[in-house]
Amino acid sequence: MKWYEYLPSDTLFLRGAEPMVSGTSFETTQIFPPAVSVVSGAMRTAVLAQNKISIGQYKKGDPISEHIGAFGKKAPFKVLGPFIKYHSNFYVPAPFTWFTEDKATDTTITITEAQPLNTQIEQRLGLKSSASLIGWVRHHKEIKSVGGNWVLLDALLKGTTTYENGKTLFFPHDKTTCLFSVEERTGIAMDASRNVEEGKIYTARHIRLRPHVSLVWGVDKPCGLAPEGMLSLGGEQRFGRYHEINDLFQFPETGSQYLALSPVPVTTETSRDLVASGKIIYRGGWDLARQFHKDMIGYYPAGAVFTTNVKGVCIPYA
Repeated sequence: MKWYEYLPSDTLFLRGAEPMVSGTSFETTQIFPPAVSVVSGAMRTAVLAQNKISIGQYKKGDPISEHIGAFGKKAPFKVLGPFIKYHSNFYVPAPFTWFTEDKATDTTITITEAQPLNTQIEQRLGLKSSASLIGWVRHHKEIKSVGGNWVLLDALLKGTTTYENGKTLFFPHDKTTCLFSVEERTGIAMDASRNVEEGKIYTARHIRLRPHVSLVWGVDKPCGLAPEGMLSLGGEQRFGRYHEINDLFQFPETGSQYLALSPVPVTTETSRDLVASGKIIYRGGWDLARQFHKDMIGYYPAGAVFTTNVKGVCIPYA
């Protein structure tokens, strides 16, 4: 596995599928961390730029396709991550099987994990559902999900149940301890001549990493990317610098539950293996090969838990 660390020069623009048109009153959906397809696409584009290969040349066929895949086809390599690096520690999205009775402002957060249900418990509690019941949480006070927040990777793999808010567990909405912030950006519409179209504005949401925070991801095979350089990740040609780093992680080969580090497409296969998830998000985008919009696809968010390593984007943690 080859590992890369990436630091944006400014903000990241990772949006959902909503149209950015005038007159709408909503904000674009925040999709963070980015899907592995976004990361692999950014790496493939960087390889073309570093080798001074135009899109036209790549489309016709070029030897570089052995490393990054043919034009219009999926990348031949798999991406694992992204992780968040804060100083020398690494963080991943917390599992959606995690719950707590504590407040997000408390110093100490105690985690209770959902446990599998059996027929006797279902009958004793009188539980019924049109879908299969997977797990439940024993609690005395009101509980809430911790899924999707950011947890220290070492603590997750050790099975820690008590976390220190702002050190081993981070809540994105807590401005005093968050690893990144979300900024609203209002833009103006322009016509083909770059003239402002009166009364047409839109609002987008950008992600700004706090100081000493960067993104890290792994690739399972070489893709021809230079050891360091510039890379554009996400929309609006937002760019940053990356560099190779030494081998980082050794994960168990198998486990009873697998944590998704990035969004996972909703398919028959992934739905069958799903244990817990947050709200499904939708993403489209632009298909360079077809020169047309991509199909709208639903994704389980990072932090979703599965019984297998679906799509190769999960790590075993239990």
